[in-house]
Parts: sequence; C-alpha cells; structure tokens
Amino acid sequence: MAFCTKCGNEIPDDSSFCSVCGQPVGDVVQVQAPATQQTEYYGSQPAQKPESKALAICALVFSILLPFVGLILGIIGMAVSKDESNKKMSLIALIIAAVLVVLEIVFLIMIFRMVTAPLYNPSYWY
Repeated sequence: MAFCTKCGNEIPDDSSFCSVCGQPVGDVVQVQAPATQQTEYYGSQPAQKPESKALAICALVFSILLPFVGLILGIIGMAVSKDESNKKMSLIALIIAAVLVVLEIVFLIMIFRMVTAPLYNPSYWY
C-alpha cells in the first residue's frame, strides 16, 4: 500500500502516477504497518509456601511456661529456621527462656536455704 506525498491519496502498487494529482510514483511514500510489540511471557514461578511459624511460637510459649523446654525449642528454631522473622522470634524465646532459667535457679537456691536454715541454726538448745 502506497500513498502520494503531494495529496495523500492511496496509490495502487502497479501505477506510475497518482490518479488524483498526477504526481510521479517515484515520490510515493510506502506506509509500513505499525510494528506490534511482542509480549513475552516468562515462566511463572510456583508460589513459595511461606515457612511455618509454629516452631517459633511454640518456643515463645514454652519459654514462659517451661523455660527448659523453651530454651531447647529456641535453639532448634534458631538453627532450623530460614525466615528472618522466625529467627527473631526464636531468639526472643531463647532470651526469655534463659532469663527465666536463671531466675528459677536463684529461686530454688533461696527456697533450699529457707527450708534448710532451721536445721543449721545454732540458737536452738536441746
């Protein structure tokens, strides 16, 4: 398909002059069809299943209820987890469990001393 440069009318490919204005075909502009953009479809990646927070949550709960179990679960959670939020939650559980284990040991020592103190009190006379 060609168009005349002088008048803009369509000129058949086999003619040598414009049928409207008489312009020679040498001055004819060939109109190209607009290039269509090809859409590339990339292979979609399968949706990744988010890592479960169950271990980190269990470590957090057990660090408060049973600090020794929470300590173990916190260590396992830190080692196994790949997700940063799970690692942070496991670290928090680990810190809470460690603090509570130390407090339990201190309280056990205090209770033991209170229970055994009357046995060693030299003020009793028999």
